[in-house]
Amino acid sequence: MRDALLTKYFHHGRSMTDHDALLSAAEVAGLDLARAKAVLASDAHKDEVLDRHAQAKASGISAVPVYRINGEIIPAAAMPNS
Repeated sequence: MRDALLTKYFHHGRSMTDHDALLSAAEVAGLDLARAKAVLASDAHKDEVLDRHAQAKASGISAVPVYRINGEIIPAAAMPNS
């Protein structure tokens, strides 16, 4: 799913808030489309998503991708100091 989403976003310029793009990525990833549609039409995972967002924000994460190594947050584009 991750690869399908990244391809849709970076290679095809699709928004990750566009349900058609999300469903297309789900199809490429081999997910059950009926279930994916049902999830998108509901608030089934809303609390979990908001909680994870709040945790990331509290940890100082404001963009993706980001890595956490030994508790230190390192943005993917960061270059180590010499």
